[in-house]
Amino acid sequence: MNEELKESELANSKTVESNRWIFRLILLALIIATGGGIAWFRHIQQPYREAAELRTLIESLAGRKPDNLNTRQWESAVDWTRALHGNTLVWDFRDGKAIRELRLEVEEKLREPADLDTILWIWDRYSHLCRLGSEYQKWRPIMLDEVNSLAD
Repeated sequence: MNEELKESELANSKTVESNRWIFRLILLALIIATGGGIAWFRHIQQPYREAAELRTLIESLAGRKPDNLNTRQWESAVDWTRALHGNTLVWDFRDGKAIRELRLEVEEKLREPADLDTILWIWDRYSHLCRLGSEYQKWRPIMLDEVNSLAD
C-alpha cells in the first residue's frame, strides 16, 4: 500500500510540474502577444501623434506675427497653412518616420523668428513630403494673393 501511495504521489508531482510548465508557456505567450500588440499599436499611432504635434507647431505661428505683415495677413497665411496640413497629412499620408522628420525640421526652423518665408518654407516641405502636399501647391498662389490683398 505504501508503494502504491508513493507511486500516486510521484504521478501527481509529475502532473503538477507538467501543469506548471504549461502555465509558464501560456504566460510567456501572453506576454509576447501583449508586447507585440503594444508595439504594433504604437507603430500604427505614430503618424497620428506626429501629425498632431506638427499641427500644434503650425498653430503656434498664430502668436508669432512678423512686423512686416498686419494681423489679418498673418492670420490668413497661418490659416492657409493649417488647411495645407489638414488636407494633406490627415487624409493621405501614414509614414510616421517622415512626418517625425518634418516635425523636427519645423521645430528647428521655429527657433528663428517667423515670417512669410517661414510659411512658404513649410509649404515647400509639404510638397516634398507627400502626394497631396504636392497637389495642394495649386492653392499657394491663391494664398499669396489673399495675403497681399489684406495689406493696409
